[in-house]
Amino acid sequence: MKRITSALLAVVLLACLFCVPASASYQTVTYFPDGSYCITTIHVYDVVQTKSARSVVEGDKDSAYFNASGDILFTLTLHGTFTYDGNIALATSADYDYDIYDTLWSLDNGRAWCAGATALAEATFSHPLLSDVVINTSLSCSPDGHLF
Repeated sequence: MKRITSALLAVVLLACLFCVPASASYQTVTYFPDGSYCITTIHVYDVVQTKSARSVVEGDKDSAYFNASGDILFTLTLHGTFTYDGNIALATSADYDYDIYDTLWSLDNGRAWCAGATALAEATFSHPLLSDVVINTSLSCSPDGHLF
């Protein structure tokens, strides 16, 4: 009976190892005076060990904008790649992508760049009847590989 229990426990533990998600996510919500809000989510992807002493981590920071009725208007996603070694971190690439869900909104311009250990993006969304929305977002890496 002990063998069966031990074997079953080993199978369950092995299965749990394969159930660990490949990424982690962190989410915040910002509310604006007009009732609209933004949900910001940071996705951290697998850390890649390199042959050197430095490691590589990638992540996305999604900013989803909603009107006061809860309808999604548009999203901006900043993608950053970072290297780190426990003493220093460096952003090595930054890119952005966007989606528009309300056809009255459009992207006027956008750009992404790196500065030190931070990937940054800026985008301007416009609507024919409303004020422009300018999004400035950043994703940084600590020397030990944590994204924030």
